Amino acid sequence: MESSGELHPVDEENAKMNTALKECIAKLKKEQKECIELFYFKEKSYQEIALSLRMDEKKVKSYLQNGKRNLKICLEKNHVG
Repeated sequence: MESSGELHPVDEENAKMNTALKECIAKLKKEQKECIELFYFKEKSYQEIALSLRMDEKKVKSYLQNGKRNLKICLEKNHVG
């Protein structure tokens, strides 16, 4: 199998999305960023996040909802997604 070193269009789009997502996550408020990372990347439950960050589960839910909304807005501004 030959490799031209170029990405397939689908892989290129995924790479752009991953880069944009990382940039947008970095722009989130601290609490939103922590909750998003724990929930989606570490696969922690609301209860586990609340215990880890020493906050109420309702706060965790709120930070996740607001974080997701802010990520969507950021990605749309970057014309990704």
